[in-house]
Amino acid sequence: MTGAFDAHSMLFPEENSMEVVRLLMGSHLSDELVADMQEEALIEIGNIVLNACIGSIATTLGKQFDVGLPVFESGKPMDLLSASVTSKADGVLLIRINMELSNSKVKGYLAFLLGPTSQENLQKSLKTF
Repeated sequence: MTGAFDAHSMLFPEENSMEVVRLLMGSHLSDELVADMQEEALIEIGNIVLNACIGSIATTLGKQFDVGLPVFESGKPMDLLSASVTSKADGVLLIRINMELSNSKVKGYLAFLLGPTSQENLQKSLKTF
């Protein structure tokens, strides 16, 4: 996202992402079909969650942000974060999220990777708020 401060964001389901997709798509689907749909479904989930979160931040802080389309990356959260922090940012803002899907509760983390200037701008915006 770009705007009052720039950030690269990442969404990590706490549990197996296949289960997240199965909860959303229905238990009647075969494992093969769920696996085939996993990447697209997680991109769409990420898009919805990220836009909702960024929209809330923008409204709360009275700022405007442009949000790019999400991409799917698979791996262990710490590996993905480590690679991104060293190449794109030097700080991470973590937000714990809870989503209720049917009778299940899905927990995860939303990470915003921030460079030094963006960290300063975020801190200024929070102080003003």
